[in-house]
Amino acid sequence: SRHYEVCKYLSIDEHTAIPDVVLVSTVVWDQLSPEEQQWMQEAADESAIYQSELWKASVEESMREVQKAGVQISYPSKEPFQTQVQSVYELVTKENPQLGQLIQRIQNTK
Repeated sequence: SRHYEVCKYLSIDEHTAIPDVVLVSTVVWDQLSPEEQQWMQEAADESAIYQSELWKASVEESMREVQKAGVQISYPSKEPFQTQVQSVYELVTKENPQLGQLIQRIQNTK
């Protein structure tokens, strides 16, 4: 996105993540034979691995370009942010245990 042209500092804090999602309509899925469903699932699984490799290569190339442009890159600790939002997680879990479980699953993905 060429932010480095106007900004000489970059903090990598991973506050967002762009998910790449493969979706198929349940109407379409239910019309597939078990064999076709298996093919679709295998293709999706393989494409996820390949997409991850492509994404990593793209990020590495982008970081080289940013560094070449002279941008100073920092990697701040996430711990202070995590500490500050803990009370929000606790409130959400208390009010909606199912959503709290989802938050826990997300936190356990790394």
